[in-house]
Amino acid sequence: MLTVSLLTSLGFMLIGYENGLMGGLVNAPALKDTFNNPSANMIGTVVAFFEIGCFLGAMTNAFVGGKLGRRKSVGIAAVISLIGALLQATTFGRAHLIVGRIVSGIGLALDPRLWYHHRVLDRLCFRESHSELSWRVPTTLQCVIIFAILILSFMIPGMPRWLAAHDRPEECLAVLARIKGSTGLSNPEVQRLHTVITETVAYENSRQARWKEIVRSDSIKSRRRFLIACGIQIFRQREGITAIILQRTVSKYCNGPLANNTHMASLMSGFLQTWFFVASFIPWFLIDRIGRRPMLLSMISVMAAVMAVQAALIYQVHFDTSMAKSAGIAAAAMLFIFQGAFTIGFLATV
Repeated sequence: MLTVSLLTSLGFMLIGYENGLMGGLVNAPALKDTFNNPSANMIGTVVAFFEIGCFLGAMTNAFVGGKLGRRKSVGIAAVISLIGALLQATTFGRAHLIVGRIVSGIGLALDPRLWYHHRVLDRLCFRESHSELSWRVPTTLQCVIIFAILILSFMIPGMPRWLAAHDRPEECLAVLARIKGSTGLSNPEVQRLHTVITETVAYENSRQARWKEIVRSDSIKSRRRFLIACGIQIFRQREGITAIILQRTVSKYCNGPLANNTHMASLMSGFLQTWFFVASFIPWFLIDRIGRRPMLLSMISVMAAVMAVQAALIYQVHFDTSMAKSAGIAAAAMLFIFQGAFTIGFLATV
């Protein structure tokens, strides 16, 4: 269990590192010098190609992930991510960088353990440097995480469900016993879980379900479940958390003491990420007592309310009214409330 937990944690760390890396480096002087001061459109294109790679990887995993199993999928994803990271770190041209971004996206999406954003390192240490090391070092550092994932992929057991689906019931039973911390395979709880899994797999195999069944209106409301799942994921990408946690957003919101103060804005961004980490522990104590649905609905309500308050506060800042300074500070505080609600709601339940 410790190995699986460590592997999962490293996987989420890599997701956040990859997602946040380029967002923090695009304005670095050294990166602009290397690529001859690319336009905003070109920077946006380079960053977006990572998402294209993620789409390709996710589609590939949908078709081959079940055949490969989680162990092989994680190992292959780590190798591809390692290649992508090295391509990005050694690039001297835009096309080279785009290829590296696509490869990294494919590797990341192939990993079935799909936030944890590491956007502070480059700002605090390398942001104003004109040396190429200022962006090559952060890009290369992700290889440490990827290599650890690759090593751990050889140490984790197979998924019980996957083992049962591939006619390996004995191994499935052994893995369940390890998960439950049982020394014997005859443990009643282990046997019950094994029976449930094998019966479920047998039922699914007997039905020979097809992809089109997920959009059918049947007794288990497959279409409704599918549309809700897709809708939540779409809204999850559009609720504003990515823009909220950027340093330039913090700097823009915080008028007065933080206005035009890059160092203080960087510190505020670091505090925000630290709060992100601390808040991620809160759901540990709530999710089993309250339930996923109440937590999600209550926290997205808080997020909506915060956004409404932010609109009023930012209006004061933007038009430099008499209360602009106080409004800027309040707007910065709202960022912490929003991020806490996001962590407890969306991050823990979706």
